[in-house]
Amino acid sequence: MQPITNAYLAKEDIAGEFLFNLSIDFDAETSECLVVVSDEGTGISETVMTRIMEPFFSTKMDRGGTGLGLYISNSIIREHKGAIVFTSEPGVGTTVTVRLPAVRQKTEHDRNRKSFTANSAR
Repeated sequence: MQPITNAYLAKEDIAGEFLFNLSIDFDAETSECLVVVSDEGTGISETVMTRIMEPFFSTKMDRGGTGLGLYISNSIIREHKGAIVFTSEPGVGTTVTVRLPAVRQKTEHDRNRKSFTANSAR
């Protein structure tokens, strides 16, 4: 959710029409779910890029930012064995990709299934 919020907030820094894209996909090769947020905002400078995951670092402190959004998001994603990757070009925009491992949860149906062995010998 935080990358979507950040993409929305990036529009405050530019004039005119602002677009951002959200896509959700599955990578069968890596068995990962992908959430990709791209914007056409101001982009992220190299200096800021090196610090965006630090707690209490924000470029929006003057507008109510706490610097905890991406830090907490990254912690949650890592706790679930995932990763968050940023690619950005100042003046062009930013793409944030969240990769989470796909895990099939056992359903109630799976837990209640009886297993059996067929025996054709009589």
